[in-house]
Amino acid sequence: LEDMDVEKSGIRRGPRGELVLRPTGRTSNRRIYAIGDATGDAMQSHGLDERAERLIRRLLFRLPGRAAMPHIPSAIFTDPEIATVGLTEPEARRRKLRDFRVLRLSLGENDRARLENRSYGLVKLLVAGNGRLLGASIAGSGGAEMISLFALAIGNRLSVGHFRNFVAPYPTLTGIARALAD
Repeated sequence: LEDMDVEKSGIRRGPRGELVLRPTGRTSNRRIYAIGDATGDAMQSHGLDERAERLIRRLLFRLPGRAAMPHIPSAIFTDPEIATVGLTEPEARRRKLRDFRVLRLSLGENDRARLENRSYGLVKLLVAGNGRLLGASIAGSGGAEMISLFALAIGNRLSVGHFRNFVAPYPTLTGIARALAD
């Protein structure tokens, strides 16, 4: 962005040099929209694809849509895997959210994880006072697969209580969702 001199186009930049965007993805220049690294987003390709599709629908078909997408998960394929979606506990504290709870469950409490000798790890949920799921973080084997379930819940503004109606095949790692709800 340094070589582009975007300020000449009336585009504001944030403290780290990123483009400042409105919730719709538009910059301070009403004719210019942005996605990707220039916006300061640390999204993986699946998140960028979703953001690009939303922007195209908005621009070409004038369909409503906001750029904020807290339901886009992130995964790091290390051993153990690390996966997140929505808010993390430090982000909630930085935003000074007061009415939330943290639910934790060790993978060692899941029969499938114990059967496969993959019982090291943790699933952590951030839950609003009204029960709505705000975020999920997983460190452990299968975390990148499990996070999708929580991304679906956040994207549909579901509460943790909805997982009480969820029945996973036994034994599977996704049974952790119901155990946390209980």
